[in-house]
Amino acid sequence: MEIKEERLTRFTTRAIQKEVQEKFGVLDVYKERKVEGSSQLSFDMWNRTEGTAFEICLGPIKNEFEKDILKGILDRDTTRLVIFYREYGHGTKGTIYGKRFLEQPAQREIMDRASIYKLKVDPVSLIS
Repeated sequence: MEIKEERLTRFTTRAIQKEVQEKFGVLDVYKERKVEGSSQLSFDMWNRTEGTAFEICLGPIKNEFEKDILKGILDRDTTRLVIFYREYGHGTKGTIYGKRFLEQPAQREIMDRASIYKLKVDPVSLIS
């Protein structure tokens, strides 16, 4: 089941990347851009002219949140990080991770502290 969901996530991420590049062009929007340095991390998408990185989180946001912010902090050219997330049921209790998770004091504090490192973090729900 997990492998099937992982493949669907990769397919969906690639479809979003392709759609964005077709709309905005490959000169301004990169997909899978490596983070500066030797971390071996990369962004799902990156807009060169805006200095904005985009992360697409289709699973539980709690699994990727801190890592995505760390990537933005490590990359000197990135000044804004947009994290696309969705409400996601997880575990045997079906705990929902999404907006409620991002509104918790610890997550708010992490986003606020990222500004010390010149990074503005904008979580955006994929479904309004």
